[in-house]
Amino acid sequence: MLVLGALPDGVSSQVVQGLRAVLKLAPSVKDAVVLDAPQPCTNEACWILAGAAANVDQVIVAAFQGGALRMKVVDVKTRKQLAQAHRDRVSSNPEEATAWAEALACQLLVPAGCTGQVVVDAPEGVELSLDELPLRSGQPRMVPVGVHTLRIKEGDALSSRPLPVLQERTNSLALGPPPAAPPAPPPVAAPAAAVAAAPAPEPRRTWTRTAGYLTAGAAVAAAATGLYFGAKSRSDLNAAESAYRNNGGAYQPSDLNTLQSGNSAAHT
Repeated sequence: MLVLGALPDGVSSQVVQGLRAVLKLAPSVKDAVVLDAPQPCTNEACWILAGAAANVDQVIVAAFQGGALRMKVVDVKTRKQLAQAHRDRVSSNPEEATAWAEALACQLLVPAGCTGQVVVDAPEGVELSLDELPLRSGQPRMVPVGVHTLRIKEGDALSSRPLPVLQERTNSLALGPPPAAPPAPPPVAAPAAAVAAAPAPEPRRTWTRTAGYLTAGAAVAAAATGLYFGAKSRSDLNAAESAYRNNGGAYQPSDLNTLQSGNSAAHT
């Protein structure tokens, strides 16, 4: 058995394991070995030489090139090509590449064909179909090895995906619940100036107003007192001056008291 082509090591090793699983079903194959061939080994002469060195009767060659998979069976003794098959547009995905390699090998070497079991689990309300045939969630189904098309319908949404089916295994797939709607974005905070508390009103300065009232009241009282003493002063002085003139330019003792009272009121 030869596996040729520019595939990652992990993919090539998985393809080899898949081909070995299929060759166990081939009635004309007793055992299978992987051949070490010089690189590049791209023609029948090289393949036959590698088969002869390994002392095998037939060589199966799986060649990947340009996205296509080609498979040939060559008889070492007769140096003839016995059969060939190919598949275009083969993905480099390990599962898909292996599934198509097994499908071609079964086509060439296993007359009864090769099958694998499929089980798909889906959430309630999701409709499934495999290769256009309805498929119930969790229902096992036997299908030929290869890559099949799984269609998924949820409400008005319809999608499809490839489903690789390999030999000697149960090919299970679990579909998760639909993604939840993204959470609503948090409300955008208003600018600091907009949410800042309004300044508290200034406290009423009742003490200032009261003090003003008291001061004004004191001023009114002082003004009234001043008017009183001013009027009394003028009255006393006028009386003393009138008596002075009536007495021929002389003050009587009572006039002096009146004069002194007027001066004292004027000072007050």
